[in-house]
Amino acid sequence: MIERALATHGDLPALLAEDGTVTTYRELAAQVDALSAWLRGVVAPDQVVAVAEGNSPSAVATLLATASVAVCAPLPPAPSAAELRALGASVVIAGSAEADVPVIRPFADVGRVSGPRCSVPGTALLVRTSGSTGAAKLVPLPAEAVRHAASLVAGTLGLTAADRALNVLPLHHTHGLVGVVLSTLTAGASVVCLPGYRDEGMLAAFRAFTPTWYSAVPAIHARVAAFAAGGQLDGHRLRFARSASAPLPEPLRVRLGEALGVPVLQAYALTEAPGEICAHSPSVPVTPGTVGPPAGCEVSVHASGEIMVRGPHVCPGYLSTVDGPLIGHPGGLLATGDLGRLTGDGELVLSGRRDDVINRAGEKVFPEELENVLAGHPGVTDVVVGGAADPVLGEAVVAVVAGDATDDDLRRHCSRTPGRGPDRFARVTEIPRSATGKVNRRALVASLGPAAAGSGDVLGAVAAIWAEVLFLRSPDPDTGLDELGGESLHGARIEALVADRLDVRLPPSAVLDRGITIRKMAALVQDS
Repeated sequence: MIERALATHGDLPALLAEDGTVTTYRELAAQVDALSAWLRGVVAPDQVVAVAEGNSPSAVATLLATASVAVCAPLPPAPSAAELRALGASVVIAGSAEADVPVIRPFADVGRVSGPRCSVPGTALLVRTSGSTGAAKLVPLPAEAVRHAASLVAGTLGLTAADRALNVLPLHHTHGLVGVVLSTLTAGASVVCLPGYRDEGMLAAFRAFTPTWYSAVPAIHARVAAFAAGGQLDGHRLRFARSASAPLPEPLRVRLGEALGVPVLQAYALTEAPGEICAHSPSVPVTPGTVGPPAGCEVSVHASGEIMVRGPHVCPGYLSTVDGPLIGHPGGLLATGDLGRLTGDGELVLSGRRDDVINRAGEKVFPEELENVLAGHPGVTDVVVGGAADPVLGEAVVAVVAGDATDDDLRRHCSRTPGRGPDRFARVTEIPRSATGKVNRRALVASLGPAAAGSGDVLGAVAAIWAEVLFLRSPDPDTGLDELGGESLHGARIEALVADRLDVRLPPSAVLDRGITIRKMAALVQDS
């Protein structure tokens, strides 16, 4: 990759540091050659070398060299011993690490180290899946698959040597490493390597380096949209903005595009198939609600709705341990765990993760669809929808919301669109997301616990349950259930929640009585 770019772009910038330091393609090639020669004296080609050097230009050189002579395992700075053991690393290149293996700096005189050998020949990158819906697995990515993935992104985006990418994403994730840095180098373009995301750093980089594109996760796009709307990015030279790693809500995509005045593109990719599986191109108008057509691979949708992928940049399978047997994809098709459908024009629409679908009284609710609706309210800054155990529904739909919109505002907003709104809302100041914008919906909802039962008095506790079930802010304690719009399913939920939260079993007659009121039910609870 670097050798091809060197022949044409030798003295052009390849990497730019936050302080303005420039590394040309000629200098980068020399660094990679020197690091490669040193590494050959440290490990064999099938040993794992963990690289935990952050996001600097020197880290890019180390990653490239390691992937060319051994099995490179990118990690965040200061990795734990558990992470290194899981990867089967023989050595870690880092400033510091909690490790059972040697921790070294480049060009250290350590001699040859021992360690397990990767069982998949030709592996260039070894990456752990996020484990957001289950146990993390090892993903071996062959060198040719990585090169192909980077070329796909460069081709879809139409990158040329005149382009300059701005990267704020971690290099231990394939979005930043393959989707931004390697795709840029494949095209002979340049990339600005920021150490991470900070508002001030992002704004300064836009002014100092005039990038032509950037790729990020939705949380960063939301900040850029705010900057652009406030006039802080006037005069930018972006051709487009790109989003991947997590679904970009359509209202945010539109808002960002209007603020920047450029196309906002989505790409669908996985650790197992880096770069892109489906993607929008800046030369083709974006179809709202889609992530574009397949890019260089075969995409199909199983009868269950699960997205299946086959292609040259798809990993050959999974490893439980680095030296264990490869667990291949049945029939050569990667079962992504994501749900979706293909439009008549062949573009992919994502519905969510298979394991995130909420079963509400037998009805399937797709969290991402409801998140898109809620994100369209101007008072919502972030939102995650998940399922919570419910004694009657099986699972209740819970929306975890950051922002100043009230529950009533959001219920009215949801009522204007097809589909069911949340059963309840939970409030947080900020939603905890990973560096790639992902969140474990079920774990987040479970961590919030059940809805508050009330102020501590029995009447207030019963009133809070009725309010939650009937979607009423302050139901009149002396108005009957039927007059408040309650039906048999509402009564059953109220009965079950009273038993669950107040540890009281109401007599059957209480719920069968359509004239039951909050005050009468509270008296029954008090008597019990």
